[in-house]
Amino acid sequence: MFDFIKSMRCYLMHKLLKSIFKCGFYMIQAIFAYTMYFIFWILPIDFASFLGGKIGELLGKLLTVTNIAIKNLQICGLKFNKSGEQLIIKKMWNNLGRIIGELPHWHNLSDNEFKKRIVIEDFKDLLIERSIHKRAIIVSGHIGNWELYNRLMKFMGIKVRFIYQNLNNCYVDNLVNYTRQKTGTILIKKGSNSMRKIIAELKKESDYVLGMLVDHRYSEGIAVPFFNINVMTTQTPAILSERYNIPISMCRIIRTNGARYRVLILPPFLSQNIVEYIRRYKDKISDNSKLAIDFLEQLAENTGYSSTYKTTVFINYLLSQWISENPDQWFLLHKRFPRDFYKDVCKI
Repeated sequence: MFDFIKSMRCYLMHKLLKSIFKCGFYMIQAIFAYTMYFIFWILPIDFASFLGGKIGELLGKLLTVTNIAIKNLQICGLKFNKSGEQLIIKKMWNNLGRIIGELPHWHNLSDNEFKKRIVIEDFKDLLIERSIHKRAIIVSGHIGNWELYNRLMKFMGIKVRFIYQNLNNCYVDNLVNYTRQKTGTILIKKGSNSMRKIIAELKKESDYVLGMLVDHRYSEGIAVPFFNINVMTTQTPAILSERYNIPISMCRIIRTNGARYRVLILPPFLSQNIVEYIRRYKDKISDNSKLAIDFLEQLAENTGYSSTYKTTVFINYLLSQWISENPDQWFLLHKRFPRDFYKDVCKI
């Protein structure tokens, strides 16, 4: 009995010390984050972006999480020599640092100032579809500057609900969400109850756009190809599109130079009409290689797949193509693939 009490006391003490250490570490992170946010806020946006990029490059050299980025490049089959690989990683850290450096500024920019920094392509189809269906689903990934979507929708005069993945550090998470909400965005936390909250929002108000970044790693969903590897992927866009007749529009924001971007918004489609959509736009949405066009044709013509499955495969296909075009602008630091792929990541 005495040994049991002693072991329990040791266990509880270990848990307490671990919690204290974790809380202290998060506080240090938060102090650094809030200090940098203030510094970036008082600087002009272009210099804040430049400084953030340089800090990102420096951190990339110091942090072991860079090994995950290297591993992701290898898993995706994006083959570079050693110097090419290191250049991609350096640019990725630069892009991430620039995103953070620009974060305090976007919600403060006037529409005229914002317009000078953004070139938007092919958004008329989205506005037309939205005028018919009242709602739309914007689907993208962590490519370019994903923190710009909220400000972009505000600029276009569109109300937005955004599904987000919370950060582990709640203090930093609150800071990032503060900037997102300054654009009028209503945030829906990704989790087991997110679908229920989305449906509640659908019933409450009909005139808005739902934004989603779907290149997270999911424990639920269906296994579909992503860079030719089956990964668990959310079906939420396809399910909502079919159940509530809401068009889906794929979108990406690519950095062109400094704090300037090009926005591509593809024509919207209903999940139940994915076959017709692929046949109509396959030349526009592919890289025009025979392999890409063959893949899209096979996907459209396969009668054994449901429209939900085809839509989810199509979304992953398009994201992988965009990532291949700009691998240095993808957030390479998250473990998108099954855990077994990262067993040897510390050995890189």
